[in-house]
Amino acid sequence: MKDILPEVLAELQKYKLTFCFLFRFFDGTDYYRYTDLDVPVYYADDSTSLNKFEVRDFKFTRIGYSMSNIVDDCQVEIENRDSIMTAIFSTSDDFQGENGKIWLCLLNDVGQVIGTIVMFSGLLDSFVLTEENIEISLVTLFYNWDKSVGHRQPGRCRYPVFGGTQCKYSGSATTCDRRYTTCLSYNNDQNFGGFRWLADLQNKEFQWGPGGEIHIL
Repeated sequence: MKDILPEVLAELQKYKLTFCFLFRFFDGTDYYRYTDLDVPVYYADDSTSLNKFEVRDFKFTRIGYSMSNIVDDCQVEIENRDSIMTAIFSTSDDFQGENGKIWLCLLNDVGQVIGTIVMFSGLLDSFVLTEENIEISLVTLFYNWDKSVGHRQPGRCRYPVFGGTQCKYSGSATTCDRRYTTCLSYNNDQNFGGFRWLADLQNKEFQWGPGGEIHIL
């Protein structure tokens, strides 16, 4: 462990420092900002202007990180005795997938933010609402990383109708073999519905990941 220089420690001891948490979420229309401190906190969260974080009791019931599971998650429990959370979440249909963020905040002796650490940043997934509190579940951007899908990425055009609303071809040709070269000859390549480079990547070796592992597609 690296020791703190005596002169640095002496400067820190001159000030009364306070820690608190900040929580911000977006419901699809508005941002809501709260602090667990007993006075409001003003902080420029992802912006150049100061924003007010209102006083409201909240706590983390769980923040989960895992090396084996890429989907990290967090549970935030917010006080709801005045039914403010009820008004927000009962009237919003678009909150799922919107962003939520938690900071650990350091204040100086006059209440100014002098440092923050992002504790968790993710997307609103679900909530459980009662008369006394609301528990919000946050997940990371990689929540659907391992999701199975039926849609494939073919090298040829996948649009079912030649000259339809997706294809948008309006020339004189009457047939198409769904190849990119054909689409290019029709001067319609900007609307090509396939993934022309994927076939070239098949069975190729790629190196990625923290350990630099070799993977074959």
